[in-house]
Amino acid sequence: MKRYFKLCLWSPIWFPVVLGLIAYALESLTGDLYDTLPEWTVVIGFVVVLSVLYGGVQYLITIVFLWGRINFDDARSWVKYILMLPLIFTLVQVITMFVLIGWTAQRLNDLSWIGALALFDLVLGYAYVAVWLLGFMVIRAYQSFVTQEARYE
Repeated sequence: MKRYFKLCLWSPIWFPVVLGLIAYALESLTGDLYDTLPEWTVVIGFVVVLSVLYGGVQYLITIVFLWGRINFDDARSWVKYILMLPLIFTLVQVITMFVLIGWTAQRLNDLSWIGALALFDLVLGYAYVAVWLLGFMVIRAYQSFVTQEARYE
């Protein structure tokens, strides 16, 4: 279970990288991959891959901040921090973006995209969390099934 938790924590970094490498390899082999895929799949893939470029460093800062606090042997600790992770990441992301380009904004309307970025971070972050928790429930159900099977033998 500990390995699964750690794999999940790093998935916002490795999943888009793997997705980008697969797309690059398929494009190299077929030559017209983007023309054959529906437009919505290309857009989703583009957004997920760009999430590493524009949020990777901030996510690493968040992971370093949380890593020492998570008890990987205790599922409750892991679930607690996994639910907090998108909130903390969004805070780090907004502060970083505000510091990087906030001083160049001439008026409040120039900063409205930071709110859109925060909303995007929360939605994408909790989409990752939902997948992680679904996997956690499947693993727990499998472990329970194997334990019951062993009891009947």
